[in-house]
Amino acid sequence: MSRTVCNYKLQPLFSRRLDKAALAVMIVLALIILGFSRSALADELKLPESILEMEKTEVMKGEEASTKVDRMHRGEVATGRDFIAEYSDGEYSATYYVSLYDEPEVAVEARQEMARVMEETSHEFSHFMQRTVNGHTVYMALAHGQAHYFFAQDKELVWLAVDMPVAEDSLKEIFSIE
Repeated sequence: MSRTVCNYKLQPLFSRRLDKAALAVMIVLALIILGFSRSALADELKLPESILEMEKTEVMKGEEASTKVDRMHRGEVATGRDFIAEYSDGEYSATYYVSLYDEPEVAVEARQEMARVMEETSHEFSHFMQRTVNGHTVYMALAHGQAHYFFAQDKELVWLAVDMPVAEDSLKEIFSIE
């Protein structure tokens, strides 16, 4: 449909063919955006709901979690996509820290750098060692009555701090080992 106004012939902004193409582009963009938001949500949902009988009692994320991670390391190490979950059953407790990276290789590099720093510097941890658990390289140290494990899993760098009496069973559950 066109009209003549002041001797100029105006065309509709989009023809029906372009309307369909524009609609298809908008649908594809919406699916991409939805996919990214689901991906971010899925990253958050990777936090275990429980560890052994310890239920998740608190989750910290975003800037608050990143600030805490940086403060604990006395420097800027947070990725900006950090999560901290607290677990308790009334008797035992655990804290599950996750920093997300863009690529799995970068998470492994961060794990290796953390291990290097822990080996080379004096710190509050003792009995530092490397282990293999269900095919994953896991580093472990002891401090404050807890076992501290850290490992890379996909795009995640995970640190699990858990009370000693339930430490090994907690780690086995994280890696789904019977």
